Amino acid sequence: MELSITKAKTLYGFELYNDDYSAHIYGYKGKEEEIVLPEKIGNYAVKVVGSMPTKRINFREVKSITLPDGCEAISDGAFMYGEIKNVIMPDSITHIGKMAFSNCYQLKRVITSRNLKTIEGFAFQWCENLLAVHVPYGITAIDWGTFEGCNSLQFLYIPDSVKRIYDSAFVGCKNLKRVSLPETLDYISTNAFGPDTEMFFRT
Repeated sequence: MELSITKAKTLYGFELYNDDYSAHIYGYKGKEEEIVLPEKIGNYAVKVVGSMPTKRINFREVKSITLPDGCEAISDGAFMYGEIKNVIMPDSITHIGKMAFSNCYQLKRVITSRNLKTIEGFAFQWCENLLAVHVPYGITAIDWGTFEGCNSLQFLYIPDSVKRIYDSAFVGCKNLKRVSLPETLDYISTNAFGPDTEMFFRT
């Protein structure tokens, strides 16, 4: 989701740009390490969270974030290289952009939206402390490098809605020893998983 920029501003410690009704939050200047984003900031409903293309790592100091009901997307590179440890998403989130949490080495826990439809490539690449992933029903593809290098990942559920798993999606997940796959898969790259992972199809 993209909003046309009318004016960048800072309200209540949050950096944002907006259209007439909605806001894209691209940073936080406050001192709190654990934040709960409100549904509205000023008169603007929070719809998108993530960095502007020219301003990266604007959530670097945030350790925990809860996104508000009504938020629809986490944009490309939103928390990349940040110190985030915990993320809680509402069920209104449908999209996670490319490299959204890439190289968030401290990220341990992600509660995903049950209505998530797309997770773009490298979204969780090199999240070395991420322990478990529940891919919600509705996701149809696991893109290139989505969970590459998640060394601590031990628990993974892939729902029957997933039809395609692309190259390097789980390469480097050394502690992911066994994974069940839906028998309805249309395509899985020969390099989707590393040599440490045993795959089997559930019936």
